[in-house]
Amino acid sequence: MRRSIFAALSAALFASSVALLAPVTGAGAVVPMPVHGTVVPEKPERNWPRITSGVINGGDQVGDYIVYGGQFTSVTLPDGSIVARSNVVAFNINTGELLSTFAPTLDGIVSVVEAGDTPGTVFLGGKFKKVNGVSRTRLAKLDLATGQLLTGFKANADAEVKTIARFGDRLFIGGYVTAGGSPQARLVQLSP
Repeated sequence: MRRSIFAALSAALFASSVALLAPVTGAGAVVPMPVHGTVVPEKPERNWPRITSGVINGGDQVGDYIVYGGQFTSVTLPDGSIVARSNVVAFNINTGELLSTFAPTLDGIVSVVEAGDTPGTVFLGGKFKKVNGVSRTRLAKLDLATGQLLTGFKANADAEVKTIARFGDRLFIGGYVTAGGSPQARLVQLSP
């Protein structure tokens, strides 16, 4: 008797779980979940640059490039050569080719990357205090083609920038600051 009650409850829970996972539209019609053709392969693609000297914390697409930020010192190219990079790197999203002209120097971790408000620009946030030797405390905007700091944007943060979101002409940054001796969550809106 116990087994049949347990089996009935299990079947009911399973059925309700499946019903909750399937999206419902219109007059209660169940729409099947999307099916992905493949899963991530066990072995990574070898014809793309790899970051083997640290970690990637974030990335974003900027035009035809993908920009990654994190805590690393170099990138291994498909031919095995190693190129120095300071916590940020850009690759062509179609070919995997390293954008050699984008080689800014940051003195700390990049926690987040966000496409800029104008084409060919990128926002970086993190724990860094200098970009290309210029003081930029934890938030910077760079030119993707040259890696140069864009001096028209100067907004320093007093703690690690952990997230950046851009909506039209508004830029939101988030992270943690110390207030009254204890860490506080903080969200700030900027004009890029």
